[in-house]
Amino acid sequence: MPTLNVRKVSDWLRQRLSAVSAEIDSLHLFGSVTRGKPNPGDCDVLILTQAEPDSPGRKTLRSELLVAEAAFLSEFCVPLSVLLLGVEEYQSLQWFKENGREQTLIRVDIA
Repeated sequence: MPTLNVRKVSDWLRQRLSAVSAEIDSLHLFGSVTRGKPNPGDCDVLILTQAEPDSPGRKTLRSELLVAEAAFLSEFCVPLSVLLLGVEEYQSLQWFKENGREQTLIRVDIA
């Protein structure tokens, strides 16, 4: 099983999601991979978008993420756990911030 680290995952996500980068406002890694855990149980990704929930852009993004999740699992033997939110939705998520998850966010530039 390939070792996961922030750089490897960031590079992989940049390549895999380049086709839908216009729909992504920001992309962040968080959790065990950003903490440098040697054998993470998953790879946590937060994607923020301006696209409305039922818009064609968000539907396309969701479809690409499903493909990316399957490819990531196949390549790294670890699930890609994606949290896809609108920017406003994220701003209202106190549980994310209160549980310390926000402290481990690492932004990935994909454009």
